[in-house]
Amino acid sequence: MAVYNKVGLIDEQSNIFRSIVDGSVTTITAKNLKNVEYIGDYAFNYCTSLTSISLPNTITSIGEEAFSFCTSLKSIIIPSSVTTIGEGAFSASGLTSISLPNTITSIGNGAFVQCTNLTSASLPNNLTAISHELFANCTSLTSVTIPNTVTYIGQRAFYYCTSLTSITIPASVTSIDEDAFRGLPNGGNVTILATTPPTLADNKVFYTQPNGCFLDHIYVPSSSVNAYKNATNWSEYASKITGII
Repeated sequence: MAVYNKVGLIDEQSNIFRSIVDGSVTTITAKNLKNVEYIGDYAFNYCTSLTSISLPNTITSIGEEAFSFCTSLKSIIIPSSVTTIGEGAFSASGLTSISLPNTITSIGNGAFVQCTNLTSASLPNNLTAISHELFANCTSLTSVTIPNTVTYIGQRAFYYCTSLTSITIPASVTSIDEDAFRGLPNGGNVTILATTPPTLADNKVFYTQPNGCFLDHIYVPSSSVNAYKNATNWSEYASKITGII
């Protein structure tokens, strides 16, 4: 079994890892990682010369902070063999977009935290929870697709995503944790499709500034406007809550 770890690639291709570290290799293809079964914790973190990588379909998991602080990494191809992504796996990397295969069922806390170049993200259709700080401080993020399998959105999941002017929360979501959408841009809009108001951990979930919410609208199903305005913690946003036309 071939495994990347903090020290290097443990098989006959160990020279590849050393070449990435010294900057002489910037791109890795699936062929380079032949027979590798998983990417270990911290495997490529701080490999600042790495710009792109294509993972082979032998890999089933990506470890904690495996590509963290890969500041030049713009793109990665993740195969459908992958089912889990560890905490902070791509944190503070240079990724500009990410599309995750539907085989992924678990994404660790802060997997994409502080990816300040990330503009778009598409989450897998089998995901049931958005982990804590998943996209926190992704200040260039303008588009994200939350699948209708998600029931829970974690603490600070979209914290200070200051370019995310519009987001849709699917009807499947029943619980939204503290500061999940805190720091969205002033004048932005949130659309929530659930007819029953999801439980909010506190009344600051949608604060755009420390002293309040300056979103233009929080759109909800027209038949549920009053339910939202009177629900615990939602009443803070009564003036913003509008029926979907």
